[in-house]
Amino acid sequence: MDILDDTAVRDRFLQVSQTAGNAGGFREVEYNFRRLDRKIREQITHWEGSKARLLCRFFSGSGT
Repeated sequence: MDILDDTAVRDRFLQVSQTAGNAGGFREVEYNFRRLDRKIREQITHWEGSKARLLCRFFSGSGT
Protein backbone atom coordinates (compact mmCIF):
# COMPACT_ATOMS: atom_id res chain seq x y z
CA MET A 1 0.00 0.00 0.00
CA ASP A 2 1.41 3.38 -1.00
CA ILE A 3 1.44 6.23 1.48
CA LEU A 4 0.53 9.58 -0.04
CA ASP A 5 2.48 12.73 0.68
CA ASP A 6 0.70 15.98 1.62
CA THR A 7 0.42 17.16 -1.98
CA ALA A 8 -1.05 13.85 -3.16
CA VAL A 9 -3.54 13.87 -0.28
CA ARG A 10 -4.71 17.38 -1.24
CA ASP A 11 -5.01 16.36 -4.89
CA ARG A 12 -7.04 13.28 -3.97
CA PHE A 13 -9.28 15.37 -1.70
CA LEU A 14 -9.92 17.88 -4.50
CA GLN A 15 -10.79 15.06 -6.90
CA VAL A 16 -13.28 13.58 -4.44
CA SER A 17 -14.78 17.00 -3.70
CA GLN A 18 -15.20 17.77 -7.39
CA THR A 19 -16.80 14.39 -8.07
CA ALA A 20 -19.22 14.87 -5.18
CA GLY A 21 -20.13 18.33 -6.47
CA ASN A 22 -20.88 16.92 -9.92
CA ALA A 23 -23.11 14.24 -8.39
CA GLY A 24 -25.13 17.00 -6.71
CA GLY A 25 -25.72 18.56 -10.12
CA PHE A 26 -27.04 15.27 -11.45
CA ARG A 27 -29.39 14.98 -8.47
CA GLU A 28 -30.75 18.43 -9.23
CA VAL A 29 -31.32 17.53 -12.88
CA GLU A 30 -33.10 14.34 -11.83
CA TYR A 31 -35.27 16.27 -9.34
CA ASN A 32 -36.21 18.85 -12.00
CA PHE A 33 -37.01 16.10 -14.50
CA ARG A 34 -39.26 14.29 -12.02
CA ARG A 35 -41.04 17.54 -11.13
CA LEU A 36 -41.64 18.31 -14.82
CA ASP A 37 -42.85 14.75 -15.43
CA ARG A 38 -45.32 15.00 -12.55
CA LYS A 39 -46.61 18.35 -13.81
CA ILE A 40 -47.12 17.03 -17.34
CA ARG A 41 -48.90 13.89 -16.08
CA GLU A 42 -51.28 16.07 -14.06
CA GLN A 43 -52.06 18.13 -17.15
CA ILE A 44 -52.67 14.98 -19.22
CA THR A 45 -55.04 13.65 -16.55
CA HIS A 46 -57.18 16.80 -16.66
CA TRP A 47 -56.95 17.46 -20.42
CA GLU A 48 -60.27 17.45 -22.29
CA GLY A 49 -59.11 18.48 -25.76
CA SER A 50 -57.65 16.43 -28.59
CA LYS A 51 -54.38 14.55 -28.26
CA ALA A 52 -52.94 16.58 -31.14
CA ARG A 53 -53.64 19.87 -29.35
CA LEU A 54 -52.13 18.51 -26.15
CA LEU A 55 -48.94 17.46 -27.94
CA CYS A 56 -48.72 20.84 -29.70
CA ARG A 57 -49.09 22.54 -26.35
CA PHE A 58 -46.26 20.55 -24.79
CA PHE A 59 -43.87 20.79 -27.73
CA SER A 60 -44.47 24.50 -28.22
CA GLY A 61 -43.34 25.09 -24.65
CA SER A 62 -46.64 26.50 -23.43
CA GLY A 63 -47.64 23.28 -21.66
CA THR A 64 -45.27 23.53 -18.75
